[in-house]
Amino acid sequence: MKKNTQAGSVSRRQVLKAMAAGGAGLLVPGCSDRVEGPGVAVKRKPLRLVVMDYDENMKADTQALIEAFNQGQKQIEASLDVYSWPQGHDLLVTQIGGGQAPDLANVASLWLSEWMGIDEIRPLDDLLPSSFLAHFVASGLDAFRTNDRLMGLPYFLDPRAMYYRKDLFDAAGLGPPTTWDDVIKAGLELHQPPGTYGTGLTFSGKSVSLDYWWYAWFGVHGATGNMSIWSEDGRSRL
Repeated sequence: MKKNTQAGSVSRRQVLKAMAAGGAGLLVPGCSDRVEGPGVAVKRKPLRLVVMDYDENMKADTQALIEAFNQGQKQIEASLDVYSWPQGHDLLVTQIGGGQAPDLANVASLWLSEWMGIDEIRPLDDLLPSSFLAHFVASGLDAFRTNDRLMGLPYFLDPRAMYYRKDLFDAAGLGPPTTWDDVIKAGLELHQPPGTYGTGLTFSGKSVSLDYWWYAWFGVHGATGNMSIWSEDGRSRL
């Protein structure tokens, strides 16, 4: 996306197109066509945000933020579209192809390289002050840097967990795995059928199904156990 050469002005197409999994939630200051004066209405710069539907509260919670933002300033009029994960990618591809890409989007990080390849994402380095970026976890920002350019921002940072049989590792003289090579090595060394089997699993389903969590949960508790991932006080049992 080419930069506007007029000082102090950013066109609608030039407002952030940060399409990365986390890549949205930022609004560009100083990008309005605001004209002030007695009896003169303020013209706000439109900005469209697209987010993926994580749960039943996503639309309502995000709409509340949009309304609070619109009420808190007079330069930008933000609007919200919420798409489901199974349909979101194709809807955005259609909009991009038709020249109607959103200004901001919260999408899967796996889609980042796809849209970088067609020059549909604007780097954020010259748009965001260092004082703002200082509020983010450094590793979260590094995940969205390409060739030293910040191409997106983390919108959600989800914890990932790996658990293993410490007793089996200790008995085999193995330490906790820190790389995928360590995992493969441990699986090979612990594979001693019929007593112990080393098994590798990978998941490629959509996150909306949560299959990968449930498979692991079944393995821990068994199908006849208490399958709720929440305790009675509302905390995660995992």
